[in-house]
Amino acid sequence: MHPVAVPLFSCSSRALSGWLVSSVLWIGLAHSSAAGLLAQANADALSREMLQAIKEDFRSYVDPAFDPDAYFGQIEQQVLSAPSPSQAFGLLAQALLNLKDPHTFLLPPIRAEVRYGWRMVVAGDTCYVVAVDPGSDAAKQGLAPGDAILALGRYKPTRENLWQLYYVYYFLQPQQSMRVGVRKPDGSTQSLNIQAVLGKAPENVPASGGGFLSMLSAAAQERRTWEPVVRELDGGAVLWRLPSLLVNKNHVRETAKTLEGKKSLILDLRGNAGEDVETAQAIAGLLLDKGAKLGELKERKRSQPLAVIPSSVAFSGEVVVVVDSQTAGAAELLARAVQIHKRGKVVGDVTAGSVRRSRVVRHTIGGEQGFTMMVVFSDAELVPADGQKLEGVGVKPDEPAILAAEDLAAGRDSVLAKAASLVGAKLKAEEASALAAPRGDD
Repeated sequence: MHPVAVPLFSCSSRALSGWLVSSVLWIGLAHSSAAGLLAQANADALSREMLQAIKEDFRSYVDPAFDPDAYFGQIEQQVLSAPSPSQAFGLLAQALLNLKDPHTFLLPPIRAEVRYGWRMVVAGDTCYVVAVDPGSDAAKQGLAPGDAILALGRYKPTRENLWQLYYVYYFLQPQQSMRVGVRKPDGSTQSLNIQAVLGKAPENVPASGGGFLSMLSAAAQERRTWEPVVRELDGGAVLWRLPSLLVNKNHVRETAKTLEGKKSLILDLRGNAGEDVETAQAIAGLLLDKGAKLGELKERKRSQPLAVIPSSVAFSGEVVVVVDSQTAGAAELLARAVQIHKRGKVVGDVTAGSVRRSRVVRHTIGGEQGFTMMVVFSDAELVPADGQKLEGVGVKPDEPAILAAEDLAAGRDSVLAKAASLVGAKLKAEEASALAAPRGDD
């Protein structure tokens, strides 16, 4: 066993019940490089090894009331009597999904990487296309920004289940093609069969499981390449577009110098997965009073207070924070702190409500010639200074604002334009869109 702790505050999902588990059962282990191993006579020993590994991992589960012995004891006989480790894996996957924790699930051996050629986000209660890769089959079939996604295969994507669909279509069952139901901005509907690009599935998946980690971090890795934007606007306003908290430590200090003498700040945290708590503490130190509390990081057996990191520059001007459904983790905590300390307004959509930290633990089942099982589970949770729960709830904006289909189709950013107007700055929606980084998952 090789435990790897990864602070994946943005790794979120809910459960797809029967069909998802059947995907785990028949597509996960049954088609892996371990297929031969699974047919061996020691199937019960492999099932027991999986069960014990998961049980030990969950002794660090974030909820102190959770008893792994009692919980997994309910299915122990089923797991140990399963005809194959593949079926035992399916039972264990279902048990984790039944926790209804979007940061907790099992990953089978990977099959192939997939690129669907387009990205979408949730705005309000609807999923919209926000980008389409030139040259992709999606582009050839006319899929375009502003299109509302009515169905992915048999499922209607929603704010609650979007993670599940990502889990299935990227990790469990990559699709060569996908039936997509679309509503155009003019109200007309289409059903498209969009071809994906599948990478070659590895013939021998190494027990090290490195491919798992690369796939898990694929979306986050794209965010890390996005550069922050700091732009001075009219009326003494500054726009700080921050699509990720994974920035150079000098960036916050340099931005603080830019803010000296300015009247207002628009902090755009849309699409920010909130990956680095320390960066959030440093930004809070720029905006909040010294000694202010950002929140706390709660683990199963201990709690760590998160105070602001004092800044050499104290910005006292007006603050507007812009958020959307993809604002997550420590970025959510920062936005909520601005509200709690009455430091400014939050504008945009309800945030992701994804503030638990996932630990990724890699297990080699059956020895060096066995297969790799990845267990992902919550081991910590960010809690704001007022003690109110953000997980599964999100930050509710003071000024609700979402991009309409017409905005996305025309390349306008009416939300950022509204935020600018609140501080007396002039920024047209067409100009604002040029300052926004790409958003959504491919």
